[in-house]
Amino acid sequence: MLLFPMLLSVLVLAPKATNSRWQAPETNDGADSTNGIGSMRKTGRNRRPIPGIHTNLGIADGEIAMGYDTAAKTDPESVVPEEFGGMWFLKDELGTEELGLSILELEPDGKGKEHDETQTDQEEIYYVVEGEIDVDLTDREETVTLDSDEAIRLDPEESRQLHNRGDERAKLVLVGAPL
Repeated sequence: MLLFPMLLSVLVLAPKATNSRWQAPETNDGADSTNGIGSMRKTGRNRRPIPGIHTNLGIADGEIAMGYDTAAKTDPESVVPEEFGGMWFLKDELGTEELGLSILELEPDGKGKEHDETQTDQEEIYYVVEGEIDVDLTDREETVTLDSDEAIRLDPEESRQLHNRGDERAKLVLVGAPL
């Protein structure tokens, strides 16, 4: 049980924001703008901080420097034609700098591009949301089959190709880092 308070303090404590866009929300009644739970907001780019518990952790206003961005799969254009499924890169929409996030949908018998990430030194994780997908490890001449709610992590040097050999459209979340 001691781990949770320590983890919470690590997630919430951050250096006091100076000369940044962090600011407390304005109130009309003169009350504490954090409302005791640290409801700070960041201006611009739809960023919102993660609330901290100011009263229990003794964090002063302006010390939270975390936020979030939202995006929908359809915000960017798909780089794969609809007849084959679709692939949407969400990195730019989410404003990430060190992490890539994509959604891939493959129609039955659809294939992804055979590749590795040796030039980028990027690890990748593939998580199957719907359907079944084969990950062909082409250098090994081995195939790993993933069902819904299963994932695989791949080293940058591992040559791979995704293949939907099932009867239904497959949907995956692809994560890569560092960029």
